Amino acid sequence: MQTFQLDFVTPSEAERCGAFELREQVFSHAEQFTAEDVSRNCFHLVAREDTKTLGYGKLVVDGAFARVKHVCVSPDAQRSGLGSRILLRLLDRAREEHTTTVWLLARFTALGFYHKFGFVEVGPVVRSEDSAAPHRRMELRFKL
Repeated sequence: MQTFQLDFVTPSEAERCGAFELREQVFSHAEQFTAEDVSRNCFHLVAREDTKTLGYGKLVVDGAFARVKHVCVSPDAQRSGLGSRILLRLLDRAREEHTTTVWLLARFTALGFYHKFGFVEVGPVVRSEDSAAPHRRMELRFKL
C-alpha cells in the first residue's frame, strides 16, 4: 500500500515540484501557468510520495461556488485510490471555504468516478477551455 502526503501549496511550490508538468502530461496539452493559478481564491493540492509528485488537483472558489479542475494522477499511481483522496480533500476545502455548490467539467471517461462522490450531470455536452474533447458539467450541492 502506497502512502501519499497531500498538501495545499503555493503556485510556485506547485510549479517547482512538477505538479503543473504532471497535469500537462496527463491531460496531453500544454496549459501554461495562468492568472487563475496565482489568484488568492485558487488552491493547489499536491500529492507526493517521498519527493515524487504523483497527483494534483485545483480548487477555484467564487463566492458560494467552487470549481474543481485538473484532478490528475501519474500513470504509475493510478488505481491506488489517490484520485479519490485528492477529490475528497478538495471537497473538504470547498466546505471550509463555505461554498454550497462544487462544479467541474468531466470527460466522458471520468463521469463514473465523479458519480461515486455524488456529482450529477447538468446541462449539455460542452468543450472545456483546455481541451477539444467533449465534457459534461457536473455539480455537487452540499447539504446545509
